[in-house]
Amino acid sequence: MLGINTNTVSLLALGAWCAAAGAQTTIHKCVIEGKVSYGDTPCTAGAASQLLVPATGAPDPHYTKLMARQKAYVGRLDAERRAEEIQAERRGAHERRQAAAHRQKCAKLGLRKKWNHEDLARAEGKHAASLRVKARRQAEEMALECPD
Repeated sequence: MLGINTNTVSLLALGAWCAAAGAQTTIHKCVIEGKVSYGDTPCTAGAASQLLVPATGAPDPHYTKLMARQKAYVGRLDAERRAEEIQAERRGAHERRQAAAHRQKCAKLGLRKKWNHEDLARAEGKHAASLRVKARRQAEEMALECPD
């Protein structure tokens, strides 16, 4: 569950109900078999007590302005966080594309190296010497581009 006990939920509901009522109200608290309940009518059984809830007036303009500023600040923070998350995702996508391109390039270099060695194994004479140079250069390029 969410970790909120029933007393907390009851008190929250009580607070909301009192705010909606507007005027001073009597709330009846009943305890029956260890369970607490709140209502606008007296208890029929079990332990009972009355709670007086004062009337709520108009909100203080200072606190209303303060709350509006705080909400705006939280909105700006959320927007900044979302922008940073988008940028981080874009950077990650860019890095993944670069890594994929690098892997593809290394795979192509590996194939060229393999093919050059196969050609060298079949070659004879003067042609073999030029293929040895080509194979060596291909191996050097692969070692430079793809050290792993």
